[in-house]
Amino acid sequence: MILYESNTKSSMLIPDRVHDLKICQSNARFILVVEKYTTFAHLISNGIAKRFPLIMITGSGYPDLKTRSFLQKLWFELKLPVFALMDGDPYGIDIILSYKYGSILSAYQNHHLIVPSIQWLGINADDINDFQLKGVRFKRNELKKFDSLLKRKDVADNNIWAEEMKKMKQLGIKVEIQDLLNYSPRFLIDCYLPYKFSYGKWF
Repeated sequence: MILYESNTKSSMLIPDRVHDLKICQSNARFILVVEKYTTFAHLISNGIAKRFPLIMITGSGYPDLKTRSFLQKLWFELKLPVFALMDGDPYGIDIILSYKYGSILSAYQNHHLIVPSIQWLGINADDINDFQLKGVRFKRNELKKFDSLLKRKDVADNNIWAEEMKKMKQLGIKVEIQDLLNYSPRFLIDCYLPYKFSYGKWF
């Protein structure tokens, strides 16, 4: 529900009347959707605007309809690629799926809310291997959540995402975005994100 634009270096709450908004041109090269507000605020305070010309949005967890509608409007009118930065667990994945495919609760209006081209930037199984990330073992309910997500038709039809989810479940390690800050306060901005974007490490 919060928007940040690197050109103006300012953030704002997403307004209620999304459909009445006029989207101006932007110098941003992409849109970054961040799962949690704490990560969103950390990226701003550590100068992400100096490294990347971007628009950044957080729904502070599972996004409300307003956030999803606004993201779709930005994507449609600015024609920018959209990337999702979420925790490496089934709930983070579920949040990406709500942006990409919609949710059961809003099924009747999902076509007004989804961004089908959103890319899963991280955290994923390759990140855990590439960066030798440390985490905690998945709990039983989290493993069951993986099984539930893998039964979704939209997931089953997306072979790349389904295989990545199976890899994460098999690794058995949960890594949250905030865990990356244990390496360095600037690890996300100076190492992780540049690596991901330089080598096209998304799907």
